[in-house]
Amino acid sequence: MNLMREALQNFKDRGNKTAIINQAGQYLSFQDFYDHTTKLAFLLEEQGLKVGSKVVLLASLDWPLYSAIAACFQLGVTVVLV
Repeated sequence: MNLMREALQNFKDRGNKTAIINQAGQYLSFQDFYDHTTKLAFLLEEQGLKVGSKVVLLASLDWPLYSAIAACFQLGVTVVLV
């Protein structure tokens, strides 16, 4: 069982409700977060990442980082934050 996949399905079900408000006051819906995360997971998988792979993420604390972490967790990839 992959908890991130279940969480992302819940995000998808919440649709256009606000998921994240960043420091600049920009809103991101649950649907947008779901779409971005699943697309990123697909791209990472195409690059050969799979369960047990390790990834270093270097990004500012904003929704793209959260989406990248969620995409990695969806694939079973270990995330190392710098």
